[in-house]
Amino acid sequence: MEGCHNDGNSNQTVVELVGDVDDMETGDAPDSSNHDGVAMSNQTGGARGSNWTQLGRFAGPATDAAYQSASYDISGYMASNTRIRFLSSSSLGTRDYLYVDNVRIVAAAVLANDDGRGPDYCFTEGETEDYLYDPTLEFGDAPDSTNNESHSMAAYGGGVLGNFPTTINPALGGPVGMCHILRQGTTPFLGRSVTAENTDADRLADSDPLYNILPLTDQPNNDGGDDAIPSRLILPHCQAIQVPFTATVPVATGALYVNVWVDWNRDGDWGDPGTHAPDQVVCPGGPLSEWAAQNLLIPAGTTGVYHGVATITSYNPTGSTQVWMRVTLTRQQVGAADGPRQDGSGPGMCVDGGETEDHFRDYGPTAVKLISLAAAAHGKAIQVTWETASEVDNAGFNLYRREAGREAYARVNGGLIPAQAPGQEQGAYYAYLDPDVTPGVAYEYLLEDVDLNGTPTSHGPVVATAPYFIFLPLLER
Repeated sequence: MEGCHNDGNSNQTVVELVGDVDDMETGDAPDSSNHDGVAMSNQTGGARGSNWTQLGRFAGPATDAAYQSASYDISGYMASNTRIRFLSSSSLGTRDYLYVDNVRIVAAAVLANDDGRGPDYCFTEGETEDYLYDPTLEFGDAPDSTNNESHSMAAYGGGVLGNFPTTINPALGGPVGMCHILRQGTTPFLGRSVTAENTDADRLADSDPLYNILPLTDQPNNDGGDDAIPSRLILPHCQAIQVPFTATVPVATGALYVNVWVDWNRDGDWGDPGTHAPDQVVCPGGPLSEWAAQNLLIPAGTTGVYHGVATITSYNPTGSTQVWMRVTLTRQQVGAADGPRQDGSGPGMCVDGGETEDHFRDYGPTAVKLISLAAAAHGKAIQVTWETASEVDNAGFNLYRREAGREAYARVNGGLIPAQAPGQEQGAYYAYLDPDVTPGVAYEYLLEDVDLNGTPTSHGPVVATAPYFIFLPLLER
């Protein structure tokens, strides 16, 4: 639109644009020595509607070279009857010209919300494409206060923050976490299952219902595929323990390495080597590193489910039942340029294959919660009964007997009495009949539960006396 001019009648010249608009740009706005303007209205009256909003007013020298540029956001005036008016001054002189050039009305695509739905009208251009995305990365799920939400996360009670290396965004300022590339059907992983994530531990699509960590609600430990080690471990102080682990190797590959980190001093990281205060971790045999098991080898060519054992020295001076532990499986050893770091962090890139599992569980003193244990005469024998409330990681039981206060205990059962509810939060009832007793003798029975690590825990003793039986001859007349 250009060349609006006064023909000498000294009246205002009006040009109107009508339609649905979002933004108006004028590359070359009105040029005149007089005051000319741009106005808007969403009234339905005629060209002389009364409710106009002035957007701009211009004045300039009387020269055709004095172009002025302008741009206005008019999204607040959008309606089906919106009008845009360009007005020249009523004092425009005879043969004076006003040029309004390069007028563009741009309809900006504005989404109505942030869940992918559009507004209640169709865009005039553009396209929407939907993709079925298969996440192909894997991360840990320990609490990381240097997360993408910039929200602190707790590691333990008492205000101890989690600073474990979980998220992988280097711009966040903390050590980057471990990131694994999963390749369907060929990737070796820990345990018997693995779940995939996307982009970061707290970002975008996840094959679990929840992201691995949810910083805003302080929820870590959401990875549903963490199953490499027992869900319950006994952690004595300054004693060697065995941590069994499994890994799945779908196809033969090169050597693989398993590493274990434990936050022994419960300070929210795995970076304490045990050699300096105030994070010192020291047992009588010397300092302990939180890098507890180092570069355990799974030999090249291994296929199927691999069973291994990590022997580590536990540090637990306070008898705490809670600790964060990390287990990684990688093709690279810790210390290699493209391998994990000694504090459990990653090399700054996603490694090919493997998995990282972070575990936080109640590592209490026993795998079994016992409700009752009793012994009583039963016919010619003694029956020992016991009932459990739960049997998390319980392999089974042994029963030991001795004459009350006299001799060492001897095992009564031949093989391990198998657990009826292994790995369950529910319990079971047991009864064992011991016929090898002498009438009138009191016996002490000791019950021992054995967890999946092979660690025994004793209960009892309980005492019962073997019954006497009197046999009377049957007389017939």
